[in-house]
Amino acid sequence: MEAEAAALSQLQLQLLALVSDLRLTRERERAAREELHASSQRWKEAEEEHRREARELRAEVAARDDALRRLESRVKCLENDNEMLGRNEKDLKENMERLLQSREAFMKHYEACFTRPLYLALHLATATVECKSRIDTGSNQEQCPQSLKHSTIASPETVTETVEKPNCCHESKDIEMGNSSPNSKQIM
Repeated sequence: MEAEAAALSQLQLQLLALVSDLRLTRERERAAREELHASSQRWKEAEEEHRREARELRAEVAARDDALRRLESRVKCLENDNEMLGRNEKDLKENMERLLQSREAFMKHYEACFTRPLYLALHLATATVECKSRIDTGSNQEQCPQSLKHSTIASPETVTETVEKPNCCHESKDIEMGNSSPNSKQIM
């Protein structure tokens, strides 16, 4: 019995050692499980943080893309406006050139119709008055200018008729004042 008691005692010791190992193993397993659970929780939180950052980055990229599209659209509008302003400036310069040419033509026409006949009529009237005053004072007819010696002295009515009805303006002529081309746009 002593042998049995020793065997039993040894068996108890082994059983206690196994129970102790089992407890240690279970304790380690529980700690490992807790560590695994904590790691899994940290991984899930990190994954959620990365998802949130990715969403924010996607939103930021979308906002930048939208801003870039708006800027490109605005640049295109400004380029179109600039091109239109260039065309309008060219049309305006052409219109101004035509108006200046029309003005020049009008001034020449006006001078031809009114200035020369008026100048000639005034010159003739002045010379006539000078001749009359010399004749009235009893001076010699030789003192009259040569151009009036053999010409008729114009009466004031004749001078008025000459001034009012110049030779080149008997017919009404329209002077083209320059018109804008059909495809030019009005600037408001």
